[in-house]
Amino acid sequence: MTKVLELQGYIFTNKPDIIIINESWLKSSIPSSDIFPASYDVRRLDRSALTHPSDPLEPKRFRANGGGVLIAHREDIGISSYRFRKFSGQAELLSIFITNNNTNFCISTFYRVGTLSMNNFTIFQQHLLSLVKYRGFKRHILVGDFNLPTITWPEGQSANYLDKEFTDFLITDLGHSQLINQPTHISGNTLDLVFTNCPDLIDQTRVLERDQICVSDHYGISLNIKFSTRTSPPYSALIPLL
Repeated sequence: MTKVLELQGYIFTNKPDIIIINESWLKSSIPSSDIFPASYDVRRLDRSALTHPSDPLEPKRFRANGGGVLIAHREDIGISSYRFRKFSGQAELLSIFITNNNTNFCISTFYRVGTLSMNNFTIFQQHLLSLVKYRGFKRHILVGDFNLPTITWPEGQSANYLDKEFTDFLITDLGHSQLINQPTHISGNTLDLVFTNCPDLIDQTRVLERDQICVSDHYGISLNIKFSTRTSPPYSALIPLL
């Protein structure tokens, strides 16, 4: 409960336009209104047996609790959103389209449990390729706790085969850049990443101080998305990866 109150206090004080949370720990029995002010439109993907299936070879690794991702945005800044539903698979991966005056961009968030295998990458890959086919993928921002600790940034290099599959796909195949080059976890690893194929759309990306949003072993990330509306300057995005 303390973490929720700290998050609510941060939202009340700073009023970020877009909020992205990994490891939300929410369930269907918990309404979004228990967490967010009424002025936010919240898109959630709570953990389930579909998004985080049990591994029959290692069933003890399945955790029914925890996990979950969400994207929320203020409703009073002249924008609307809708969820991408053309593909669903066994991954904690959510994409929404933000629209305003016939202009749009896509925000995705992905929480990857560090023990997951190649099958999780394949589903992740299929989801993003479906996005490419659906809307042309002109403006895409992908953030999340990838749990790929062997990768060095900004080089994007790793001796781990699976970790390298993620970077090769996102950077080489899809033309994304990765914007976070410093530790985002108390372990000293850079686990929380921001990928985009439109880096000119983003500025003031920064990793926050520990516990600046709420108590966590991850550091939050904030950035500005240079996409103005009639009622708002460039959006401020808050990314607590709890």
